[in-house]
Amino acid sequence: MYSRLDLNLIIASNLRFFMGRREGKPWTANELAVKAAIAPNTVRNYLDPRKRTVTSEKPEGFPTLDKLASLAAPLGCQVWELLHPDIKRSISEREMYLRLEKDFATLPKPPTATAKALK
Repeated sequence: MYSRLDLNLIIASNLRFFMGRREGKPWTANELAVKAAIAPNTVRNYLDPRKRTVTSEKPEGFPTLDKLASLAAPLGCQVWELLHPDIKRSISEREMYLRLEKDFATLPKPPTATAKALK
């Protein structure tokens, strides 16, 4: 079982991972905040959970699913991918399967049996 800090660190790591996958240069926290319509300080807090201010109203500052969905959309990922403890391996596997699927689609189709051949 993961603690809240563990989950926050996983989310931070995965946000950085997806921010770095952008064509050209990695996104900044401000760029992601604009795209996700979330306050820049909130995004920065998600990226560095150890520096969050802990208060009685927000003891851990854990992002809600709505906020994660808002962050995931511009990054081109799913919410579960932001929560996955080993997303880099998972992404590599997904990319491998997508390449296999694409290669499989280029294979010639086997001839279909005709009604005459089946009799």
